[in-house]
Amino acid sequence: MARILLVDDDDAIVRLLKLLLLEDGEHDVRTAECARDALHELPTFAPDLLITDYRLPDLDGLTLVQTARQAGYQGAVLMLTASASGDSIVESLRTELGSESVYLKPFDIDEFVDHAMALLDRAHVLE
Repeated sequence: MARILLVDDDDAIVRLLKLLLLEDGEHDVRTAECARDALHELPTFAPDLLITDYRLPDLDGLTLVQTARQAGYQGAVLMLTASASGDSIVESLRTELGSESVYLKPFDIDEFVDHAMALLDRAHVLE
C-alpha cells in the first residue's frame, strides 16, 4: 500500500484526485491545504508520493518540495501546474524536479492516475 500526500487548496480537485487514487488501489491518501500543513504532515506520515499544486496559499509548490527535501523527504514528487508548456515556470520546474514530475492542468484523469502509479512503481513502492 502506497502512502500519498496530496497538497492543494482547491477542495474540488482534492476530492476528485483522492477518489481516483483510492479507486486505483489500497492507498493511504492524506491531504493538506497548504505547504505549512504538508510540512507538518511529512515527518510522521512519510509519504511515498507527494502530489502538490504549484500555486498554494502560503508557499509555491517548488519551495515546498525543496524544503521537504532539505528535511529528508526522499519520496517521489508530482507537481501540478496550470502554466502552459514552455512557460518559464514549467521549464524551471522540469529542470529542478525532472520532466516526469511535472504534470500540466487540465489533465485527463485516467492519464493522471497512470502517471502517479508509474512514479510509485519506479520508486518500487507498488512491487
